[in-house]
This record gives sequence, structure tokens and C-alpha cells, in this order.
Amino acid sequence: SYGNGSNQAKLSVNLLAKDDSNQYCGIFINNKTDERSLPIAVRIHKTLELADDKFYVITCGKAGFKNTKDEISIVTIKLFENGKRVTETVYGRPYTLRAQISKPDETYSIRVKSCIAFDRFNNSAQLIDDRGCPLDPSVIS
Repeated sequence: SYGNGSNQAKLSVNLLAKDDSNQYCGIFINNKTDERSLPIAVRIHKTLELADDKFYVITCGKAGFKNTKDEISIVTIKLFENGKRVTETVYGRPYTLRAQISKPDETYSIRVKSCIAFDRFNNSAQLIDDRGCPLDPSVIS
């Protein structure tokens, strides 16, 4: 992706693309942790490497915490439509959102405090209030 001379550039990346897909762009997947990493170079010039170029590695992973048994527990969230797991959704359609803790214990549980839906253009919609109650019961209940 190339910029247009402004101080902003937008890069869209399919984190789920397989390496044989035309949408694949070099994402590294750690199969043990399910983390995905992508190296990104922000260059001043299209073809020359300059000292002012910036290099980043963006990593997305699962947030974990230590439970009372000193084990790392991970919270996972999955969406289902008619009992089948889905990775894309359409606003307003019925889905089941399932949040689970790996290695649960008697001390920790799940409480949803923030739930936001967003689209590929980064438009967002708040789905619940800060008490965990639906803002629009026709959208989430």
C-alpha cells in the first residue's frame, strides 16, 4: 500500500487469509498461542532504504491472566449462527456470542463491560452500556 503524501495511510489486512490465498501478505501465525504477527515497513521513498524509514511488527493475540492455580487462562470469544461458527457477521442478524475461559477456577468468571461492533471501514457501534446492559435490545440481548 502506498501513501499519498499526507501523514495518514490506511492498510487493510486479512488476518485469517491462508498462505495460498491472494489476500495473504506475510502474516506469521504461532500455532501454539494463536498469535498473528505482521512486519510493516513505513518508508520515506518507494525504492530507496533511508535512515528515517520505520519498521514495526504488529502482533494480535489472546489476552491471558494467571488464575488461582498459577495457570495461564485465556478468554476466547466465538460467534455462532444456527449452531455453526462464523468469522463474519451482518449487523442486525441473530448470532450467539460465546465467551469462554480456558482453565477455569472458582475465583474468576466473565463479566462483559464493553462490547463494540465494527466493520471493515472501522465504523463502530456500542452494543452495551457500562453496566453490561444492551443499548438496543433488538440488536443484542
